[in-house]
Amino acid sequence: MLKQNIKTELDVYYAFTVQEEVGCRGGKIAAFNIAPDVGIAVDVVSTGDYPIEKGYSKDLPVKLGSGPSVRIKDGKIISDKNLNEAIINIAKKNNIKYQVDILLNAGTDAASMQQTGSGAASTCINIPTRYIHSPNEMISKRDIDETLKLLCAFLEEYNN
Repeated sequence: MLKQNIKTELDVYYAFTVQEEVGCRGGKIAAFNIAPDVGIAVDVVSTGDYPIEKGYSKDLPVKLGSGPSVRIKDGKIISDKNLNEAIINIAKKNNIKYQVDILLNAGTDAASMQQTGSGAASTCINIPTRYIHSPNEMISKRDIDETLKLLCAFLEEYNN
């Protein structure tokens, strides 16, 4: 994204954070120092389109190769409805493939942005990933490309 020629009126900050898995420590510090109005975490989400003992997992509807997933809620936040609607509308307008997900546990740095200081309208855009937290994680390059397109289109078109 840093190499893209994005035209936007927004003040854009990129934070590459650490220790998300052990309490979103880096995300909290970044959110405190930046104090954003809007925050989008970019993370990964487990897919359910892999073989298991009896077919495929119905609990994880996200599929590899079907575009990034926009988070509705997880174990730490309920994503901002207006922000999600804006992201989804921008995806539709630009013919960008996307999915939606709900994660019953865990969380992302989106929670840090939503819950730090005066809070920010927050959500998470996730790259579908098979076998998360294993030596064999698998992603689709198309999903990364669609994620980049969605984030760039959002920055150019979003007007809060």
